[in-house]
Amino acid sequence: MSMVDDVEFSDSYYGRPIVKPPPWDWKISAYLFAGGVAGGSGMLAAGADAAGLEKLRRNTRLTALGATIGGTGFLILDLGRPER
Repeated sequence: MSMVDDVEFSDSYYGRPIVKPPPWDWKISAYLFAGGVAGGSGMLAAGADAAGLEKLRRNTRLTALGATIGGTGFLILDLGRPER
């Protein structure tokens, strides 16, 4: 048994939606995610290099490179004109 009545949260004041939709589509979200993966992998590669962990350093550098290339591809897709 609930102590509070159920409330419907469809609209806020003046009939506007509570949360605005993002101004971009999935390509920008993927670009931002890939940038985070590239940055994190680069930091892990630097730490692995300082610790002398060669296999981890190589793998994280390759991950950072792949994420950088992938993120660049998503950004070019979003721009629509790769020649710019």
